[in-house]
Amino acid sequence: MNWTLLAAVAAMAMLTWEIVTEWVPMYPLNDLSAQPTRLRLIAAAANYPVMAAIAVLFAVGNVVTTLIGAGLCLVVLGGHLRSWWIPYLTGRASASWQVHYERDYQRTLKLLPRRPYMPDAQHMVVGLIAVAMVVTGVAASVQVL
Repeated sequence: MNWTLLAAVAAMAMLTWEIVTEWVPMYPLNDLSAQPTRLRLIAAAANYPVMAAIAVLFAVGNVVTTLIGAGLCLVVLGGHLRSWWIPYLTGRASASWQVHYERDYQRTLKLLPRRPYMPDAQHMVVGLIAVAMVVTGVAASVQVL
């Protein structure tokens, strides 16, 4: 199995999901009505190049680029856990996250038992893709070593 190809595809899946959910209104999956375009552009500038870079790193497929890609996948998953799952499990979030959550995600579709700062369905998919990125990235790393 070509794990570097699968890892690149996982990163492209994340990039595609981010683009679609940040720009295509699909209420209640996302609620773009409350999100200023300026903030979405900032998020795009921060996130899209990272996902594209991860895909390219895996597509190159040598030891160094694959290890860097896998490391970045771990960073992406860590950021997702810090942003969504730690606040959900602890019931605590920074003041800026509270404002962001109330403005952008209060009305979106939730599937989990109700708690403060719960991940919405859109970000549960992000989490699943991030896990897939880590799994395929680690497998690609093992394959190229």
